[in-house]
Amino acid sequence: MFDHMKYIVTEVDYCPIFMMFDPILEHAQMARGNVLGAGTVDLVPEDGKIAAYCYGKSVSLGVVSRGEEDSKIITKALNRNLD
Repeated sequence: MFDHMKYIVTEVDYCPIFMMFDPILEHAQMARGNVLGAGTVDLVPEDGKIAAYCYGKSVSLGVVSRGEEDSKIITKALNRNLD
């Protein structure tokens, strides 16, 4: 449904937060703080909600995607008001 986007998961006060952004930017341009995971994310509609699928890596940061762990963080946040 959606084009590929880049993402970063960081941690603030022991709480993971994420940002998604246009692939024209480098991860290093957007990164702040302790980066836990970074790569590419696809957003797909599933059962009336949005599912995030994270994969790949950030070359500019030297950080890999944590796959399912990052996917769960983003999916949960995107669907917070749908439950």
